[in-house]
Amino acid sequence: MIFANAGALGDHLGRFIDTAIDIIRQNTNVVVAADTFEKVVLPRSTALAKDLKQQQPGYYDKNFEGQSLYSVIFANMTPIGAQLVIRDYSPVSSTKLGAPTIQVKPQQCLQNCSPGTRGIIGHQQAAEDFFEQTPNFILQHDAIDIVRKSIDLEIVDKPLKVGPRVAIVKATLSGIEWVQRGVCR
Repeated sequence: MIFANAGALGDHLGRFIDTAIDIIRQNTNVVVAADTFEKVVLPRSTALAKDLKQQQPGYYDKNFEGQSLYSVIFANMTPIGAQLVIRDYSPVSSTKLGAPTIQVKPQQCLQNCSPGTRGIIGHQQAAEDFFEQTPNFILQHDAIDIVRKSIDLEIVDKPLKVGPRVAIVKATLSGIEWVQRGVCR
């Protein structure tokens, strides 16, 4: 099973990576792993969003309200193909002064995921726009080139929010291959 995260709290979430690893060791089911992880991180994330809004309300409103704090992917390869569970966590407030809660946007593909199913987390609008305008790119390039192109487009589009270090992992039925290990480029 693979775990990946991205987002404004990516570095903060780093403290949860050991938790994710323990959960993965105990679960082979991606949905159970994602649900268990969520039970751990949701209360802490809610408290963090609340503290940030109280201490720096203008900064919070501009950079966090309604936007993705972080996203996670739990992925597993089975004999029938990839299984993906993606969760995006965004703080939302009922009022300007109200304490934020974390809205969870789930997405998953558990059986017969079509070839080319994308597990993309983080900023993705520039990449989606490019691929919509240039559909042949996907047909003419392999998955790694497509991932790299997506990342490069987002770095150019949002240089203050997206950038190095980037890690790329390729998961196939025969195993896991590190394509790029988070080295700054």
